[in-house]
Amino acid sequence: MLSVYNYSDPIAYISDSIYYISDQADGMTLSEFSKQAGFRSPSQLIDILKGKKKISDSVLNKITDVLDIDKADYMYLYTLVSRLNSSSEQKKLMYDLFLNDLKPAKENCDIFR
Repeated sequence: MLSVYNYSDPIAYISDSIYYISDQADGMTLSEFSKQAGFRSPSQLIDILKGKKKISDSVLNKITDVLDIDKADYMYLYTLVSRLNSSSEQKKLMYDLFLNDLKPAKENCDIFR
């Protein structure tokens, strides 16, 4: 599995993870991933991956259930999504601090500064 800590963009991480899984799972398609995650249609997931729709908490839960990531990785990804969805520069700086604190010690490297 890919390390979420190597990413500053949650959409890139989700996209890369889906394609990583498709390579590992005998060519699982985006359509199959969407169905497994509980989306009504693949176009919902495609809109998220293209940045046309925000990632809500419920959507993030659907995606991470299929990705099967642990709680620490989920918290980091959740904070990345919160940062992405924030329109305030002050909040983005706050999320940067949270992200830095959530990284494991060996991975802690101020990628947002």
